[in-house]
Amino acid sequence: LILIIRIIAGFIILDMVVIGFAILIKYRLGKRGKQSDKSKESASSPKAEATPLLQKPPE
Repeated sequence: LILIIRIIAGFIILDMVVIGFAILIKYRLGKRGKQSDKSKESASSPKAEATPLLQKPPE
């Protein structure tokens, strides 16, 4: 059970890292475009939700 939980937690961390990179890429592309304000809002809210999830798994 511990191994399964660790594997699942590892996949969640990888997903959060991939989502974080996707948000950064969208934010940088959004800066070039005219919709910079919208990209800033979408980039700040998922990061706030992702950081507590990243801090929980390491025990």
